[in-house]
Amino acid sequence: MTIAPQKTLVQMRIAYNAKIYERVNGTILKHRMKPIHVSSRYTNDLIECDAVLDVSEASPIEVVEELKAIPGVGEVLVSKPKQGFIVDTIYFPLTARGGVPVMTFSIEMLAKMLMNFKKLYGSGAFSMLYEMGKDYGAEIGKHFKSIALSAKPFTSSRELVDEFFNFMRSAGWFMPEIELSEGDKPSAAIKLRECFEDRHGERTSEPNCPYVRGFLTGFFNSIYGKDFTSQEVKCISRGDPYCEFRLTT
Repeated sequence: MTIAPQKTLVQMRIAYNAKIYERVNGTILKHRMKPIHVSSRYTNDLIECDAVLDVSEASPIEVVEELKAIPGVGEVLVSKPKQGFIVDTIYFPLTARGGVPVMTFSIEMLAKMLMNFKKLYGSGAFSMLYEMGKDYGAEIGKHFKSIALSAKPFTSSRELVDEFFNFMRSAGWFMPEIELSEGDKPSAAIKLRECFEDRHGERTSEPNCPYVRGFLTGFFNSIYGKDFTSQEVKCISRGDPYCEFRLTT
């Protein structure tokens, strides 16, 4: 959702040949359509652009007709104008990691769901969440490794780890700090601030992040091809400033 009080907004999707970039953008600006949010992809001389535009002083229909008449412009889609705020009704599904469908919802809601599950089922819930996290960590590690190596065949394991944690930070999971020791018996100490599994607003007496612990274990297993064991030694839910996980082989 994009919010812009007192503005009339539309969402536009347009695909066009990169050679006419200046003409397309010149047409949009000529009609006094003002970009509020823009994202674009460039592939094989084709630019695909998704934008939220302020059309308070413009006629979207006229702009669309003019854009469609430009040689090299393919798809042009425009939503109905909305006053003050607009929700994405053109692009579905959301994707990440090279096209994997994703959805978004509140971190607090997810954390409270997990916390309630732990309260209801106790140690059984911790074991189940650990195994679920481990399976998903292995799956996403394998997929991320495949994507990275297809783009850069000689990417090192250390680079994969660093870029993966950058990706997870950008996805809102946590803010990581990593100390990694490689060699025959790799190990890692990982500090996570703003860990999503702890965003439930309650205090606990014991570490409270079995899903994340399993996720990290599965990921490192996948990247290094070894069996890691893991331990959560600090936890935000317990009053620590961050969650800390130790992984060893």
